[in-house]
Amino acid sequence: MNIRLLPLAVSFAMFGVVATRFAMADDAISQDELVRRTQELFDAVVKGNAEPWKKYFADDCIFSDEKGRTLGKAAPVADITPLPRGYSGTIKIAKAQSIIHGDTAILSYDLDETETVFGQNLTARYHSTDTWLRRNGTWQIVATKKVCGLCWHLRAGTRTNQNRFHRGRKVVRRAKRQTRATPARDSGYLFP
Repeated sequence: MNIRLLPLAVSFAMFGVVATRFAMADDAISQDELVRRTQELFDAVVKGNAEPWKKYFADDCIFSDEKGRTLGKAAPVADITPLPRGYSGTIKIAKAQSIIHGDTAILSYDLDETETVFGQNLTARYHSTDTWLRRNGTWQIVATKKVCGLCWHLRAGTRTNQNRFHRGRKVVRRAKRQTRATPARDSGYLFP
């Protein structure tokens, strides 16, 4: 009687292997999905919503920002707050490229940021490379590196008040009673 159950047991075992393979295939990720999730992160920055950052960044991630700082997960998540009154903007992903192998995906892309600060239009371009890792069926960013390509360029047609230049620094009004001085060049580029 045990011999009759053997083919049935083998059939169930084979079904389990096949089902596992299909489940693993469902866990695969595409470049389009990586871009969608990454865009979700930057849309959340504009809104001040830290939830996607908590979801998509691993607890043990390495976050290297455009200012040259290397941080853990807590610091960039804590920085996500709504834009101050008088500010608006967008951050859009462009020129995405990826390499995906098994449980590892690398996404490299440009970030085109547009910000309006009390009517003054600014643009910036950053470049970022994220390393995504699948652990226990969940894809999360374990490392990211951001660099500044063109930091804060005044849009054509934007007028600056020449009185706001002081000792080679351009003063940008950020919010009520808050200013930030940034090095200025005649080309109109602002660098953090």
